[in-house]
Amino acid sequence: MKSKSKKIASFSFNSILQGFYHAWQFIFTVILISIWIVAWLVQAGSIDMPEWTKDLRDQDDEDWKVRDEITSPENTMASRIPMSNFVIESAVIEAPFSDVWHLIKLQDFAKFYSALEKSEWVKGTSPDTDIVRWTFKDGTVLEVKQEEHSTIEHYITYSIISSQPALTYTSAVSTVRLYAVTSGEHAGQTFITWTGNFSSDADADAIEDAKFKRREALADLAKAVAKK
Repeated sequence: MKSKSKKIASFSFNSILQGFYHAWQFIFTVILISIWIVAWLVQAGSIDMPEWTKDLRDQDDEDWKVRDEITSPENTMASRIPMSNFVIESAVIEAPFSDVWHLIKLQDFAKFYSALEKSEWVKGTSPDTDIVRWTFKDGTVLEVKQEEHSTIEHYITYSIISSQPALTYTSAVSTVRLYAVTSGEHAGQTFITWTGNFSSDADADAIEDAKFKRREALADLAKAVAKK
């Protein structure tokens, strides 16, 4: 008799649990269908969203504005492009080494580089500091400091210490180095490299501009020594 009572109690408890489970499934299904119907009606313009959702909608709009700015092509493409902050351009100049090396002085760059209006020493600086001002024809003015100069290894290294207008990056250190070509079809001519190490905040436009200007200057250098 007791065993039968236990079975009845167990059956009743299980039935209640199953009833709750089925009821919850039904309620959940109704909620999902209701949400879908409301969303469809709002999308179709048949009904308006309740006023109490206005603040949430405004917040969503702001979130999307920020998200659009972050995911815009200008921002995402720049972050995807692997950037190298080192630039090197080179050329073979069809002129004797001594003729080319004679022009590789910061204060003499205007003698061959057509983009420069003038290149001159900056007065009033320390006797131990060599600073040259490059005034470009487009109005840009750079002051560059000679960091190294070797008449043995034939190179100069300089850094940009000021710019008008201001640069879009923090710093850049460049080196112009010459080699005498001693054999082969270019024997008696000059091989020149012009490198640049830019700070990590230099973007793709700055790097491409540096490459273009070096190529342009090297082409002008070749023309200048060819006239001799």
